[in-house]
Amino acid sequence: MLVTIVFVVPELTASEVEVTGDAAESTIAIASWTRLADTPGNQAFVEKCRATYGIEPESGAAQSSATLYILTEVIMAAGSTDAGTS
Repeated sequence: MLVTIVFVVPELTASEVEVTGDAAESTIAIASWTRLADTPGNQAFVEKCRATYGIEPESGAAQSSATLYILTEVIMAAGSTDAGTS
């Protein structure tokens, strides 16, 4: 009896699929970010990574960049980094 097992993984890279070959068949991967997305700022981020580092950015780089962008916006909107008193 042949049994098919479906794996659900948080992120599966193209190189991981290549290495696992047919074993990756039926695997479901969830992508939190892709360099192919045509969302505001994404393509500029990808191009800047390519130009600056000569590599294709991965999701960790995108998440770090987004975190710093959001933090900068929040600090600018607050006008200070002082948490004040509660």
